[in-house]
Amino acid sequence: MDRRVFLAGSAALSAVGALPWSIAAAGESPVRHILPTVSHDAMLVKVSFIEPQLEPKLMLDGTPVVGVATDGEGFSWAFLAAGLTPSRDYTLTLADARGRPFEDAWSLHTFPAPSDSPTHFRLMAYTCAGGHERSESGFLPLDVRRRLLARGLAEKPDAER
Repeated sequence: MDRRVFLAGSAALSAVGALPWSIAAAGESPVRHILPTVSHDAMLVKVSFIEPQLEPKLMLDGTPVVGVATDGEGFSWAFLAAGLTPSRDYTLTLADARGRPFEDAWSLHTFPAPSDSPTHFRLMAYTCAGGHERSESGFLPLDVRRRLLARGLAEKPDAER
């Protein structure tokens, strides 16, 4: 397999950027998961909610991206934005049908164009964050896992996995 294709595909699986983890983790948000995927010219953001939603909105630099329910009840939605500029930061916001934001805005960066030759690439791998901290399996406490994630993101990786 071509190394560039492998790296781009692997990194695209979870180029999460600085998602609003603290809000969702605190239980104040109706958002359960945000799973973004990027390429050089597109973003696919999958979102699952704690309660069903009617037409949630994803705003990309202030422009609405139409969502499609991926289940029959409105718990899971997918937002596809295509025709984007390579190597660019975009600001995203999730909102309810009336436009009220669920979360603070966050940024997501598109990958370089296939014809580009980047001089560096920094990947952060944060795997197996563990299960419930009260289990007897020896998982690290949640506050320690959050600090590890924050420390990795502070290194400003080009992609996270």
